Amino acid sequence: MDIKDALFKKRTGIILAAFLCIGLLLRIYRLGFFSLWFDEAVSILNGEFLFSVAGKWGILPDRYPSFLSDIPVYLWSRCFGRDEMTLRLFPAFFGVLTIYLVYVFAKTAFDKRTALTAAFLTAFSPLHVYYSQELRTYSLVTFLSLLAVFFLLKSLETGDLKFWSGYVFFNVLSLYLHYMMALVLLAQVLFVIIFLKHYRRNIAKWIIANILILVFILPWLINSALLIKEVFVSKGHLWIPGWANRIGIKSLFFTLKNLIAGYHEVKFMYWPVVIVSLGLVLLGAFRARGRGRQFVLCLSCFLVPPLSMFLISKSVVWYVDRYVIVSSVFLLTLIAYGLSSLKRVYLAIGLSFYFFCFVSGFYNYYRAEPADYQTSVGLADRHDFREVCNYLSGHLERGDIILYTPSYSSTASFAYYLRKRGVDGSFLKGLPVILSTPEEGSLVPVAKEFDFKGCKYREIPYGQLIAGKKRIWLVVSDWFFDSGNYLENEQFNTVPWMETHYKEIVKKDFKGIVLYLFSA
Repeated sequence: MDIKDALFKKRTGIILAAFLCIGLLLRIYRLGFFSLWFDEAVSILNGEFLFSVAGKWGILPDRYPSFLSDIPVYLWSRCFGRDEMTLRLFPAFFGVLTIYLVYVFAKTAFDKRTALTAAFLTAFSPLHVYYSQELRTYSLVTFLSLLAVFFLLKSLETGDLKFWSGYVFFNVLSLYLHYMMALVLLAQVLFVIIFLKHYRRNIAKWIIANILILVFILPWLINSALLIKEVFVSKGHLWIPGWANRIGIKSLFFTLKNLIAGYHEVKFMYWPVVIVSLGLVLLGAFRARGRGRQFVLCLSCFLVPPLSMFLISKSVVWYVDRYVIVSSVFLLTLIAYGLSSLKRVYLAIGLSFYFFCFVSGFYNYYRAEPADYQTSVGLADRHDFREVCNYLSGHLERGDIILYTPSYSSTASFAYYLRKRGVDGSFLKGLPVILSTPEEGSLVPVAKEFDFKGCKYREIPYGQLIAGKKRIWLVVSDWFFDSGNYLENEQFNTVPWMETHYKEIVKKDFKGIVLYLFSA
C-alpha cells in the first residue's frame, strides 16, 4: 500500500466515523422525551409474557403476528433498566450499526464513494432516526435483513460455507422477529432466479440453504398460515387498526416519500424529493453496466416488499409503511450509487438537497409536530402518558377503579406506567377494563378485560366490576386528538352515560387524553 492509498483510506475512515457520530447524535437527541406509546408498552408486556411462560414455542395466541419480536426488547429492559431513554437505546444501538453496515454492503456491492454516500443518507435518514427512537424491533430487523442480503451476495460470489451459514441464520432470525421479512427473502429468491445462469456454480448450495431456512422456520410457517387464513376468511385487518387509509396508487407514492424523507417532511417537498430520487436511481441504472447484478439485487430488495404488500392489500388490509422499512436502505443505496456517479460539484449539490430535505423533517419531528397522517399509515400522536399516570398515582384512593375507553390507544401505556409507579393491582382489576356504550336493550355499559397476550377480550358483568368501588376513573383517548372536537370521537360515547348515572368530580385535559373521575 503506497502513501496515497494510506491517506485515502485514513480520510475515508474519518468521514465514516463522522457520519456514525452524527447518526448517533441524531438518534439519541431527546431519546426519552416522549412517553412510551401503545406499541412500545406492548413490547414490554408481551416480552414478559413470551419469555416467562414455558411451553409457548409453537402456535402463539390468536392474531399474534410474530414469535420473538418482543423478547429482545424485554431482555434489554432486564439488562439495562426500564426508563424511556435506556429502553430506547436498544433501537438506537442497531440504528447506528445499520449505518456502518450500509457502508460495508454498498462498498462490497459497488464502490467506496457509493458506500460513503449511502452511509451519509442513512445517518441523516428521518425514517431511520424515527425508528431508532421507537422501542420496537424495526431497527434490529433492518440490520439483520441487510446482513442476510450481504451474506447472500458474498455466498453467491465465493461459495464459502461461512457466508451460506450467515445467509441462513440471519434470514431465519429476521423472519422470527417480523413476518414481513418474508418479503425480503422473496426479493432475494427472485434475484437469484433472474441470474440463475450466472450463479449456476453455487445454485446447489443456494437450494440447500433455502431448504434449511424452510426447516428452521417451520413453526413460524404454521403460525403464519393459521393467522393469514383467519384474516383472509374474515377479510379483516392483519394486526392493523382501522385507521388504515384506502390503499391505492397514491399509497405507493406516499410510501416512497416516507422511505426517503420520513413522516415529517414539509408538504411542498414531497414531489421534488421523489422525482430527484427516482432520477438518481435511473442514472444509477445507466451507470450499472459493470455492476448490473448488484444493482438488480438492491432494486429487487427495494421494490418487492412494498409492491407485494400493496398487491396483498387489495384483498385484505396489510399496508403499513414501517413494515417495509428494510426497503429504504436499498433505496438509499441506489440513490447513493446515482449520486456518486456525478462530478464533485453536482454531488455536493445533491447531498445538500437531501440534507435540506432531512433537516426540515427533523425540525418538525424534534418539535413534536404531528406527522402528515394522510400520507403515513400506522402512526399515532405521542400522548403524554407519564403526566397522566403521575397525576393518577398521586390521587388514587382505596376503593377506586380505573377504566378505559377505547382499548387500543392507552391501555398498554397506562399498564406500564402505573405498574412502574407501584400502583396496587386492585386499582387495575388485574387487566385493563374497557367500557363501551350500552348495547341496545341494555341499561349498563359493556365491560371487557383486555389481555395483551394475543389481544383477547373477556366480557365481565359491569355490576360485578364496580361492586364495592367508591370512585371510578375513566381514561378517554384516541390515536389522534383534537381537543376542540373531541366530543365527535366515538371514544367519548360512554361519557354521557357515565355523566347521567354518576356525579362527575374531576375532568382534566391532557395532551391526547381526557381523565374523568366519577363518584359511585
